[in-house]
Amino acid sequence: PRISYILDIIDKNPGLSFRDLQRFSGYPMGTLSNSLSNLEKDSKIIVKRSKRRSNYFPRNISPSEFPTLINLRKETSRRIILFLVENQKGTFSEIRNFANKSPSTVSLTLTNLIENNIIRRVSGLRPYFELQNIQLIHNALMRSEPNTIDKMKDRFADTFSYL
Repeated sequence: PRISYILDIIDKNPGLSFRDLQRFSGYPMGTLSNSLSNLEKDSKIIVKRSKRRSNYFPRNISPSEFPTLINLRKETSRRIILFLVENQKGTFSEIRNFANKSPSTVSLTLTNLIENNIIRRVSGLRPYFELQNIQLIHNALMRSEPNTIDKMKDRFADTFSYL
């Protein structure tokens, strides 16, 4: 029951971090850590590890979707992606106004999204940003339903998650 419950959470919320998974499941850290390592050993989940966090994905998700799903869990990245989905393209100032964040936070987030091949910067008289693969973004948006965990995200953590 515990393993299937954790698998169900990961299936419904691909890209969850360990802390989010712990909050969502209510399991103690040791129990959850042990269960997740067993699921990974049994090849039932995929774990994407970075310097500061691990994100958990069901086996049926393509690794090409991982960066998009991870960024959709971050408040500022999600707002920028949703802005570009609705408007197809946007200048830095339009994106900054929509995201309602400081220029440095938006710049850092845009740089991260470009490095992850989620958006691209188009140079010209008025440079703008657009999504690289709209179909991939739509698939990721369908998989990552907004839930209470995303709403509870701490804005401070969002700003420093790129350092």
